[in-house]
Amino acid sequence: MMNQTIQTQLNHKTIRKFKDTALDQATINTLVDVAQHTSTSSFLQGMSIISVTDKAKKKAIADIGK
Repeated sequence: MMNQTIQTQLNHKTIRKFKDTALDQATINTLVDVAQHTSTSSFLQGMSIISVTDKAKKKAIADIGK
């Protein structure tokens, strides 16, 4: 069975291009709040958020994740 919603999901892709600009705390707080609300309205979505600000560590993580 194929419909517009399924086709949209199948066509979805994520392109990650990051800027070399730090996020302000208000933006970080909003993103954490969104992550907590994702999938359920009961704050039951499991998540982990790791903040990395050291450029060498960021590069090492990027190299691992390709």
